[in-house]
Amino acid sequence: MKQISTLTLAFLLALSLKSQTTDKTVSFIKPNIIQIEFLGVGNSYSLNYERFISYKKVFKTSISIGGAYYFGNHDSERITHCITASINELYSIKSHHIEIDIGATYWNVKGISGSDIAGELGGTPIFLTGRVGYRYQKPDGHLMLKIAYIPFLKYRNYRHALTYYKSWAGVTIGYSF
Repeated sequence: MKQISTLTLAFLLALSLKSQTTDKTVSFIKPNIIQIEFLGVGNSYSLNYERFISYKKVFKTSISIGGAYYFGNHDSERITHCITASINELYSIKSHHIEIDIGATYWNVKGISGSDIAGELGGTPIFLTGRVGYRYQKPDGHLMLKIAYIPFLKYRNYRHALTYYKSWAGVTIGYSF
């Protein structure tokens, strides 16, 4: 009888302690985000769509795709448009997140053949990009703000040598739905 009483008491105590913990999984209720990034991977701006594909209490994973079109005179050697894609990992503490991502950016540069830009970029203008930054986004809110450091890397395919490096930054505002 004493063993049954002890087991029952231990069971009720465990239930009581479990009910007092608030170990809820913090997931984004609105997993889609439309965002505009100033500077960043688009060089001056980009419009992006992001979708969260994995929700854990602390780690969250998303994929992002976006692009930009640069208006104006395209007769000179300049970027006319870009396409970006990345996979992102967030380390979350409530509404505050550290973001790390890796991706690629394609810049369409008009007049690239035989120009100084072609020499600087080392051929095809596809860049490996990364991002390390801070994001503010409530799990159940609509507003997303982000600031990040973004390096651009370009390698020549046949030499495996770094041909271009650029340190850059970006500021992003987004709306989740």
